[in-house]
Amino acid sequence: MFQESDIDINLLKRFSPLDSLSNGNLNELSHHIKQLHVSKGKILFKRNQPNKDLFFLIEGSVDLLDEHFQAQHICAPSDQTQCALDTHEPHRLTAVTTSDVILLCLGKDRLDLVMTWDQAGGYLVEDIADKDALADHDWMSALLGSQLFQKVPPANLQQLFTKFTERSGTPGEAIVKEGEKGDTFFVIQKGLCKVTRLNDTGHVYELATLRPGQFFGEEALIGDTARNATVSMVSDGILMHLGKDDFKKLLEAPVVQYLRNAEFEALMASPEKVVLVDVRLPVEILPADRPSRLVIPLADLRTRISDFEADTTYVLTREGGRRSVLGAYLIHQFGFKAFVQK
Repeated sequence: MFQESDIDINLLKRFSPLDSLSNGNLNELSHHIKQLHVSKGKILFKRNQPNKDLFFLIEGSVDLLDEHFQAQHICAPSDQTQCALDTHEPHRLTAVTTSDVILLCLGKDRLDLVMTWDQAGGYLVEDIADKDALADHDWMSALLGSQLFQKVPPANLQQLFTKFTERSGTPGEAIVKEGEKGDTFFVIQKGLCKVTRLNDTGHVYELATLRPGQFFGEEALIGDTARNATVSMVSDGILMHLGKDDFKKLLEAPVVQYLRNAEFEALMASPEKVVLVDVRLPVEILPADRPSRLVIPLADLRTRISDFEADTTYVLTREGGRRSVLGAYLIHQFGFKAFVQK
């Protein structure tokens, strides 16, 4: 049915949300995309089937059939083909080729992973606590005073501090490097660190300075992605680090909570103020869904946190995948109540 050929990388930026990716992440994703040639009269996918792959139409035409067999005719290239064909899970439509077509085929989970990586890389790393106050306090007290750690059960905290391992750092030493796989969470016990990132032209720019009691490395662990920045020692110092398994068990699990369908529906029917948050890009969200959601792309979440309210429960949409998990974690960092839709 399918005839596969080499992909033309220049095609990728014609489609959304692929056109939002940085050059480096777009190049990484290109290795996981197939260009397919499909003959006329073939079924690409059927209604109610699991939607594991996204299809972007490059050339040709497709009919999308609903449950009443009403057809929407899609031709490429056009505005209709800027996004993938039927992104619902499971498929709400059946896709039938009405001519010979050329498509891009991309796994949804792979796109979710790279979008999380790309958008997490847009964060400006911010201080967790007041800089001046940190100088006069023990690193552990500063850590426990953060909004995030106030969410962790006392039993977990006790285990947490027994799991930390100490390591020293020297000026100029890179503790984590941008682009490397993340498997460790770090807290600064003593000394200063700087956070830097490369732009697309190869220029290094500084994002932040981190001080005792502040932490880094959690975003790569939650999103299961590569490091989005390099963190280097500015002075001699001591770092406490925690492995990925312990981090997920003792920190992520008690902070990131999930709602199953029945729990979500009960919450929405309650008198409690609830806001559904979608951290995907607007182009990824169906127009019909946008009015019912607070749309904040993951990369903008930190700068929009001032819009959040203390008496509100925020539910991150299931469609956001890893980005929703990371978004819920970040919202908790700022002291708000957040869940992820299961």
